[in-house]
Amino acid sequence: MSAKAERRMQNAEMTACSGQAIVELVVGLVALLAVFVGILQIGRLAAERNRTLAEARGRAGAYAFGATHWSDLPGAQLIRDWDRGNDERSHSRDDRAIAGSSLPFVEITSHAKPADLAARVPDNPISPMNTAAALGDLLLVRGRVRSDEIPLLPVVRHLLYDADHIRFDESAWLVWCEDLR
Repeated sequence: MSAKAERRMQNAEMTACSGQAIVELVVGLVALLAVFVGILQIGRLAAERNRTLAEARGRAGAYAFGATHWSDLPGAQLIRDWDRGNDERSHSRDDRAIAGSSLPFVEITSHAKPADLAARVPDNPISPMNTAAALGDLLLVRGRVRSDEIPLLPVVRHLLYDADHIRFDESAWLVWCEDLR
């Protein structure tokens, strides 16, 4: 075979392989673009969740320093444990609280010997907490905020999460401070 024929064969082989590199480059760029868009979406969702949580804390703070306790706001619920719900996943929307008892609280405060403390320091705030009824005096207020709908980008919607939007529900609890300002 002549040198000219060999060069033609090498050129034919190089031409066939050179298209593969361009295809690999395009596939890689598409994958990088999908990752970049996913990171942008996660950042946007994190910012909205932080904003919603801050607003819930602000509302709870306004209620906590209010002149009267808002009786229409739900009070404290003692929680013993959590039921995972139908999806068997922790920390999901269908989880349910399993109510607890105030007896462990009373048991803990009894170790502080509230009767002895009352004899030594009359009118202290710890001694009356030795009863289950005292827990009702620890009034809690709740600030709750529901975010606006955050639209998902099409790439995220199709690849990761099959929904048009996400919405956050955030709650914050604070102790009612009886008009301390």
